This record gives sequence, structure tokens and C-alpha cells, in this order.
Amino acid sequence: MNAKSWSQFWGTDTTYACDKHKQIVEDQTLKQQLSFVSQNDVVLDFGCGESPKETLAEAVSELFLFGDAQEISKRLFSKYKGKKNINVIYGLDTSTSFSIIFVCSVIQYLSKEEFTERLKYFRSVMKPGGRLIISDVIPKNISGLKELLTLLFVAAKNNFLKDAILNLFRMMKGEYGSLRKSHNLTKYDEDEIFALLQEAGFSPEIHSNIGLNKDRYCVVSSIK
Repeated sequence: MNAKSWSQFWGTDTTYACDKHKQIVEDQTLKQQLSFVSQNDVVLDFGCGESPKETLAEAVSELFLFGDAQEISKRLFSKYKGKKNINVIYGLDTSTSFSIIFVCSVIQYLSKEEFTERLKYFRSVMKPGGRLIISDVIPKNISGLKELLTLLFVAAKNNFLKDAILNLFRMMKGEYGSLRKSHNLTKYDEDEIFALLQEAGFSPEIHSNIGLNKDRYCVVSSIK
């Protein structure tokens, strides 16, 4: 299938170079997510991907997963059907309110208009005192070359450099490369994303990034 959107791409492909790369990213993301939650939290992991969610679910009251890509949602539903406090939702469900909403490595694949609409949804389902945690925000002054060098540094440090180089060629020649040319990635300077969040009714603060790329950043927002 030729992906015509990022959601179609994520339903059928990946950017991970190898299993080790995938495991490192998943472990780091989980560790940082756990630092934000408590046992009483009702959590939405928006654009959650397919990393294991059992540990996160054990740390909260209820966990809701939204995969965005239809294929991912189907696989998540099959995997977690019958699990006590893991719920897979289709579409933007407004029947539940959340104390924590994670949006990890998602908004760079949304247009500014799509992101603005998602913010309205997040605000509508946020509990008083809740937090919206948006990570992997790419600043406009970060070049593609610097992002590439960061990836290669991580790969060399963790002994999957050869896999990373081969994967870069695979992605650039495949659907990922085509989508980067037609859609690119959406980047935000701090003042720009702050303005969007404030307009949607949030009070944002900068936080260290969730994930391996420390040139990107995280924004933690509460309701005004």
C-alpha cells in the first residue's frame, strides 16, 4: 500500500532501525511517562503506538489508548481485549474525562490545523487539575542534519549503528521519504506552541523531552 498520510504509514510501517532501537525508545518513554502519573490517574495515551502498555496501566487507575491509525487500533483492541483497566478507543471519545493526556511524538505528523482541533478535544475531556503532556516537539531551528547526527550518536552508543544507517537508506527510498517530501514534519518554536495552547485554554510550561532526542522538547500544560 502506498501511504497517503502519516496515519496510514504508521499503520503499516515503522522508523525503528532494529529491535534494540525500538526497545531503548520504549523503555525510555515508559520510564518518563511513569514519572508523571499516580495510582488515581485516568490516563489517555493519544497516538500511543504499539509499545507494551501493561506497566503503565498498573501504575494508574485506568488507561485509555488511541492509536490514530485504524490498523493500530485493531491490533491494540485484539491485544488488550478483556484487560481490566486498559481500554482501546476509536475516534475522539468524549464520554470519559482524563487527569493525564500523553501526546508523545505525535504533533510533528499533524498539520497546524489538525493540532489546533486536537487541542480543543483535549481541553474538552480534561479533568480539573489535569495535565496535557506533549513531547517530541521539534523546534524550527533544528536542522535535519542535526537530527540525523543525534540518531547516529544514539545508535553508536547503543551498538546498532550499522542497522541505523541501513534503515536511513530504507526510509529515504521508501514511503517515509515520499511522505517527508509531500507532508514534511510540523515544527514549533516555544512562543508559537504556547500561543496555540493558551488559546485552547491551557497554561503551558517547558519540560525536558520524553524520548531520546534532547534537541526536541516537551510541553506540560494545565487548564487555565
